[in-house]
Amino acid sequence: MENIIKQHGKKYPKMTAQDFVKLIYQNEFGCGHFISDKNKSLDKIKAEIKQSNTDNCFFENIGNGFSRFWLGKNTEDFISADTVNKIFILSSGKTGDILSFKNKLSVFYNMTKNSEINVSLKDTEIYLKEYEKENFPMVSHSDIFHKEYKPAYKVMKTCFAFYFNLISEIEKRLSQNKKTVVSIDGRCASGKSTLAKLLKDILDGEIISTDDFFLPFEKRTPERMAECGGNLDYERFKAEVIEYIHSEKEFTYGVFSCCNGKIESKKKISPKKLIIAEGSYSGHEYFGNPYDIRVFLTADTDSQKKRILARNGEKMLKNFEEKWIPMEEKYFEGQKIKGKSNFIIDTSIF
Repeated sequence: MENIIKQHGKKYPKMTAQDFVKLIYQNEFGCGHFISDKNKSLDKIKAEIKQSNTDNCFFENIGNGFSRFWLGKNTEDFISADTVNKIFILSSGKTGDILSFKNKLSVFYNMTKNSEINVSLKDTEIYLKEYEKENFPMVSHSDIFHKEYKPAYKVMKTCFAFYFNLISEIEKRLSQNKKTVVSIDGRCASGKSTLAKLLKDILDGEIISTDDFFLPFEKRTPERMAECGGNLDYERFKAEVIEYIHSEKEFTYGVFSCCNGKIESKKKISPKKLIIAEGSYSGHEYFGNPYDIRVFLTADTDSQKKRILARNGEKMLKNFEEKWIPMEEKYFEGQKIKGKSNFIIDTSIF
């Protein structure tokens, strides 16, 4: 929190105690408190873009997984107001707690007391005392901040700063009525499924997961498991998915159950303009080049292990370390998956 406060204090030297409290509030609670009506939210975004005082849109980190997305006059050259609104809404889940918020306010007060930021200690004491009496409500920027910096931004999850160019590229293709098939490959626990769902929710797509195509037990011969990418049932994926993925008609594929070792259900894929194939081995060379956009997600070893441990437990972490991760790395290297990708995104920072 200290670094965020210092960075913003330096960037906006006319910030008042009220503006620092707003910054801390957004850092702790995100943006959920702003949204009551999605249509009104969209109208406000359109108005803010039109009236913006800055030429270029940009992201500004406010910490704790959140950023401010400043709405420049050129925003819709990159991304539509409707998509900005959808991202804003997706970022608005309930987060934070009052105890953590109070602790961050104490950090701000101590920094003011120690003259680490350029704001009046007396004004800060008066403001915080009144603010506590009002039971810590949401606050607006000060009149000074509005006059000096003319804020026009939306608070979003920071991950969207890293996904921005990808979302922009997909949206441009869709706006031209182009069928767009995206592959999201990458390291386990790097966020492939999460990104796929975000793209589906924002841009109205269909998701096909390679998890539905685990190799059946009877095919897991030593020769097959020694192949680069051999632990995917790539023959069935090609026959049931790749052959139809650019079709304008609905198609169906079988969903493999790891628990029972067999196909137990069917999944229908509607003929939407956006199709997302997500999961390790989705970029397998056996499929040729069926994708319009290829994405590779990565994460550093520590982040990967922490996520697997939280998601799968200690026993499965060991299994991943000894078996699945080495097989993935062999596939990435052997088939040069990263080098074939249009977008390479490191999610370690998320």
